[in-house]
Amino acid sequence: MAMIMTGTDYRGRVLDDNTVRLAVTMKGQNAQLVVFEQDKPLRSIITMLCQDWSLSNHQDYSLQYQDAFIYVTEKNRHELKKGTILKLTDSPQKAASAIFNQLRLSDQEERHQALKKLTLAASDFAFATEFIAKKGSGLLLGLVEGGEERGESLGCALSSFLELMDHGIVSWDLITAVFVKRVAGCVKESPAPKEGTLNPKASIDPVAIKKAEDAAIAKKIFDDVITHKALGLLEAIVNNCTDLYSTVADEITFRDIIPHLNTGNPEIKTSCIALINALCLRAPEDRKKKCDESLASKEVRVAILEVVQKNPTGSDMLHQLYVFQQLNFNLLERKMVTKLSANSEHFPKYKEYLMDLRRIAFSSESESKRANYTADYRKLGFEDCANPSQDFNEAPHVLENSSRGQEHECPFGRTGIVLTKICCEILNVGETPDETSQDFFPLFFALDNAFSEFFCTCIQRLNKTWKEMRATLQDFDKVMDVVKEQIVRALNDKQSSMIKFKSRLAQLGYNEILRLRNVERSKKEEWDSQAPPVVALREKVKPEILDVIRRQRLNFLKEGLQFPKMSRGRSTGKFWYCRLSPNNKVLQYGDTDDGVIPNTEDVLFNKILVADIQTMNVGKECYFAKDLRTNRRGASVITCCSIIYDPDNSLDFFFINQSSFDMWTDGINALLGREMTSAQTQTDLETLLSMEMKLRLLDTTNITIPTEQPPIPPPPSNLNFHFVFE
Repeated sequence: MAMIMTGTDYRGRVLDDNTVRLAVTMKGQNAQLVVFEQDKPLRSIITMLCQDWSLSNHQDYSLQYQDAFIYVTEKNRHELKKGTILKLTDSPQKAASAIFNQLRLSDQEERHQALKKLTLAASDFAFATEFIAKKGSGLLLGLVEGGEERGESLGCALSSFLELMDHGIVSWDLITAVFVKRVAGCVKESPAPKEGTLNPKASIDPVAIKKAEDAAIAKKIFDDVITHKALGLLEAIVNNCTDLYSTVADEITFRDIIPHLNTGNPEIKTSCIALINALCLRAPEDRKKKCDESLASKEVRVAILEVVQKNPTGSDMLHQLYVFQQLNFNLLERKMVTKLSANSEHFPKYKEYLMDLRRIAFSSESESKRANYTADYRKLGFEDCANPSQDFNEAPHVLENSSRGQEHECPFGRTGIVLTKICCEILNVGETPDETSQDFFPLFFALDNAFSEFFCTCIQRLNKTWKEMRATLQDFDKVMDVVKEQIVRALNDKQSSMIKFKSRLAQLGYNEILRLRNVERSKKEEWDSQAPPVVALREKVKPEILDVIRRQRLNFLKEGLQFPKMSRGRSTGKFWYCRLSPNNKVLQYGDTDDGVIPNTEDVLFNKILVADIQTMNVGKECYFAKDLRTNRRGASVITCCSIIYDPDNSLDFFFINQSSFDMWTDGINALLGREMTSAQTQTDLETLLSMEMKLRLLDTTNITIPTEQPPIPPPPSNLNFHFVFE
């Protein structure tokens, strides 16, 4: 078939926007340049191609991308771009049948080749649908359970099974305990061959050495694939099969997982931490205590610390480290919510702590002066001086670091309680981990008792701040607000150790906080000036600034953003990219790898016309919000939005941080001609408007701007002006 590449095809038909020029190849045939008509049934196009190549059984053929195992279907055909190269190949039904039948053969090499093909094909939804319909997932399950597949074949089997299950076509209920034990066994095996296995007394044969090295490398690759996929499967089973949690937990322990954290493969490390997190998050009540003990063990902490110290990268790894950190913080929740009562088995111990506290605080005074317990506890800052243990009925509580409280002395009993609450609030103790956050603090991974060390460092800062402010008891709330601000500012710098955190905290004294506040306040005051002339000028300038922000948001959309793919309210570890076309008329999107900025013409096959967008839902307005995890307060723990472009279809976005969410939703609102309502817009508006006002008011330096507009003189009695020109 030939074609003149003009505005018409070889049959003389006029080309329009509903047609795509592309190439189609087939093994043993000359390539064809064709015009793909989007309004024509896909089966008709395939039939025409088969006729041109004199092929029978047209139903056995389908179109597939040349460089990827992705079938062209009625659902994704609109992703085709000009210049795309397709190939005519076996249909999903025929390919699925061939691989299925080959897997049923007794010949191990035949099965090995079939598994290699299946690894490539399983990621395609059309193929997966046909293969699963033939009970292929059950067949694959049986192959793994049988234990005959080894090495590369086993790796392909596990990888294919995980890909098939990720499509969500079949329920995870088909998983059996035998399968779990087989997969767990893959994790418990040695992850890599030991070095130095060659016999040093053997003759030095370069060829033999090279073969041995190649074999060792190949085995290491296969072992890594098996380990990675086995860990991923176990995590998925824990998250999706409640009935099999006990089986997984019995077969695989943290001690079985820890050795794999020492591997150089970052994917395996990520999968190890993800499995640990899943086992802890999904643990039933009867196993939670044991799981928490394993999570808090020094062995686990040291292994994770080694990962953190190597400056890990990758969004999934950073997220898993955040989840691990949050789970460790949540181990404190039980103590945080437990009230101290006289009926508690620990009450005698805590009562003794209170007595020791008083004894240490007033050890320099004579016994006679110490007889007044009530006065002593009042000096320590307790509200119930007769029975100070009642102060701890409002959890959380702490019983350390107290001293005498004269007029300007810090009441440590009271401050210790409040500071503990502040620390718990800052670290979100008791909160369910966010689905996409990567906000972890390296300093908490380096210590056995990280929270205690953190508290001790913070209370030292509190002592200094109290003295710097020359505070009295009436200033208590003010001091605690300053201390909280100091802690938050220091944490935001993401220090790698408690020593560095303490050093940064020392720099944030009360005077430094005042300076920072003054800088921030002065900027705000300049913008918030209430002088009517300035207010009027600001209102006049405001539309111009908003237009600048609007254009910046549209440029943000044009640059594009990478989004995580979600399934059943959790990240799949895969990503896709979306951007706005240069002419502001089309949203282009498609799959991509983590951290890769794709080429629009080559990768972003999908498109949505801006004119077709009907509305945008955000947060709880999204139809899928009910599937997302929520924290204990019932608020959404993920930033998301959904673009509705027809009654039955939407494009759903999940963001890893609030800033990206604000920028993207602002851009969509600007694109639709709507108001930009995010907090980021308000912040940018304040910043830019403040800068613009400074520039425009430069000439008014040292000039008092009147608070009221000067009166306008009355008009003259007549307009008969007389001028004398000489």
